[in-house]
Amino acid sequence: GIGSELEPAIAAVVKDHLVAHTPVVLEGDFLHPAFLARLQRDASGSRVRAIVIDEGDEAQILENFLRREPDAGRQEKRARVSWLYASWLRDEANRAGVTVVTSRPWSTTLERVLEALA
Repeated sequence: GIGSELEPAIAAVVKDHLVAHTPVVLEGDFLHPAFLARLQRDASGSRVRAIVIDEGDEAQILENFLRREPDAGRQEKRARVSWLYASWLRDEANRAGVTVVTSRPWSTTLERVLEALA
């Protein structure tokens, strides 16, 4: 898939930032947890960290689509596919040893992410 095709480029970007000692945040659902685990393992010390933010509620995903794209109507099939992919991604992260943080409550997501990365 797209993620595996992008892995060499993403690894190069991470390596460049490690060498330059400059921070970078890479995000996207194309970042496979096994690849992220390898990046963490191969990096010196704990300078590379990975986290998956999980929205485990299919109804919330549907609501998110409705809010962002009200003219598209109820996108139940799309929400279902997104939820199934999110579930797969969470399971893969757990298998690979990548930290998973639930997305809600949204008001504390950042704090919980920072705590998990500390």
